[in-house]
Amino acid sequence: MTNKQLIKKWKHLSLTFNTEKLKRPLSEMFLICWGETEVEVDGKKEKVVLFDTGGEQGSPALHCSVDKDDVCWAFGYNSKTKAYAKAKIGKFVKND
Repeated sequence: MTNKQLIKKWKHLSLTFNTEKLKRPLSEMFLICWGETEVEVDGKKEKVVLFDTGGEQGSPALHCSVDKDDVCWAFGYNSKTKAYAKAKIGKFVKND
């Protein structure tokens, strides 16, 4: 899947997390998909999809990308190093 496909299909997808083997629908975790934006990881710009709970400023959000195997890569900002880090957190699957 591509980021653009993720943006179109997100309300019909779930995320299966690596750590807990928990499957959660994206539409239960997030209210809004803002679309695609860019972040910089190790000096390289990467396109990511931004999901948001739609609450107050500082409420949980997810910057992520998807690869051809539907793996979810999350991007987190480290304020000390002023840089983003990338981690594999799970896989996107169709809702039941």
